[in-house]
Amino acid sequence: MRDRKPRASRARLRGKVRATIDGKYHGWVRDVSFEGCQIVITNWMQVDRLSHVVRLDLPKVNAIVLHGSLQRVKLSKDPDGTTNYEIGFRFDTDSPEFERYSEWLQHVASGTKSGQVKIFQSDDQIVVSRLADQINRLI
Repeated sequence: MRDRKPRASRARLRGKVRATIDGKYHGWVRDVSFEGCQIVITNWMQVDRLSHVVRLDLPKVNAIVLHGSLQRVKLSKDPDGTTNYEIGFRFDTDSPEFERYSEWLQHVASGTKSGQVKIFQSDDQIVVSRLADQINRLI
């Protein structure tokens, strides 16, 4: 039987997660930490506050799709000049998708075998932070 895992997860991800919002490619999730439910993404593209579908393609597991809305955008800069965007994404806890994935989110909270990727669900919010300089504009 053919493996149904995303092809990219076998070779290119290597502990990284691809993030897609509303069906558009937005970047690679490179790290997730428990403190603040942070997800590090590079090559993030334009995102508007009305986006409501976030898809995370994780290595060695099926993709996760969450429905909700972007709640806040915060901009800061590191001393080295790196631009950081913190995005609060609140997903619909009443949706079938959340019920389906909430247990899975908690299951993978301990991280992958390599320990490089961890997804955490806390207070029905996923906070995406430390985005790369390539962002042109965030509405």
